[in-house]
Amino acid sequence: MTILENDAALAAQDAAEAAARVPTVVTTKRHGSPFDRGSADYYYGRAYRPHYFVGATYSSAEVTDLTAQELAEYRAGWEEADRYGDQKDWG
Repeated sequence: MTILENDAALAAQDAAEAAARVPTVVTTKRHGSPFDRGSADYYYGRAYRPHYFVGATYSSAEVTDLTAQELAEYRAGWEEADRYGDQKDWG
């Protein structure tokens, strides 16, 4: 292996390791999903309380014991609403 080939291989390995450290959040924006609940909680000024509903919001079972992926989705919904300053004006 030449020095250039070795440098390219090391650069590729560094890129792969860096990509592995950045979590990829695939969100489902279905009404009642973790992402939906996170954005709704932020919008309505409610507390940060990771949860979601298995079906329709408030008329199906609520899940509060979230997986790491579901927590990431809830957080993504919350942070997206925060990033855009999307919050209900109650006044």
